[in-house]
Amino acid sequence: MTVIEPGAVEIELPERITDEGARQGLSSLLEQLDPLQAENIANAVAYCIIQPKRVSVNEVLIRPTQQAN
Repeated sequence: MTVIEPGAVEIELPERITDEGARQGLSSLLEQLDPLQAENIANAVAYCIIQPKRVSVNEVLIRPTQQAN
């Protein structure tokens, strides 16, 4: 099993959050970063699934370079 852990990704989530404070907080975070794109996550998934059977990719943490730990 592989776990993909994405950081800040540019998606429609901020538009769907009903809590105003949470929406503003996420929007503010995304404005400060160059967020990941869906293609970045897809590439990480593709990397995991094309490995030979002898390779086990257990965890992938992928986030924008500016995002803090």
